[in-house]
Amino acid sequence: GMIGIIIATHGGLAEGMIDGMELLCGKQDKVVPFGLRIEDDLDVFSEEIIRKAHELDDGDGVLLLVDFIGGSPANITGRLLVGEQNMEGIAGVNFPMLLEAVNSRDEGTLKEVTKQCKAGGTMGIADIKERMEQSMDEDE
Repeated sequence: GMIGIIIATHGGLAEGMIDGMELLCGKQDKVVPFGLRIEDDLDVFSEEIIRKAHELDDGDGVLLLVDFIGGSPANITGRLLVGEQNMEGIAGVNFPMLLEAVNSRDEGTLKEVTKQCKAGGTMGIADIKERMEQSMDEDE
């Protein structure tokens, strides 16, 4: 099996992140975007995510990545995750987190991969100028 990944965001963010990730990592199985639009019915959107999450779970589980706490994708995911043994969720999805998810999902349990994704996403946030200045200082 393989851990399934769902990215649920507002608008086209999820699709865009997957597009960028596949440029670096190649085409991926079991990585599914959901983008909430103004005209979408929340109940339908919710049902589709829930159905897809169960469909993706072949025993290794499913990781749901959402854009931010308090948004509809996060709220829907939160309700889904309650009582689910084989699903985990992280809010604040970013590109380093998605890369971590795709690269580490074959190498650990769902719980381990979730932990690594949270860490990878956090570590991926850096002040570029600060980093450049530090590396230039080290060179001197």
